[in-house]
Amino acid sequence: PELVRDSQPKIPSIDEPGDYVVRVSYIVNKEGKVEDVEIIESSGIPAIDKAVRDAASKMLYKPAVQNGEPRSVKVTRKYRIKI
Repeated sequence: PELVRDSQPKIPSIDEPGDYVVRVSYIVNKEGKVEDVEIIESSGIPAIDKAVRDAASKMLYKPAVQNGEPRSVKVTRKYRIKI
């Protein structure tokens, strides 16, 4: 699928500065909407993980196409957060 609208996480104030990585997986459905967002690598800070999950769910894609038909696909994405 082709990303049409990206969404960046809105990170709340965190008292633990550093570099964090969150890896998510999700389904891009036949309409290009994101669903079933899962954290597969946590930052270790629930507020950061939630912000990334929320951002991922707001993205929009041009759906993947196979044999001329739109289809759902699983995608993984890594976010790097520097605080």
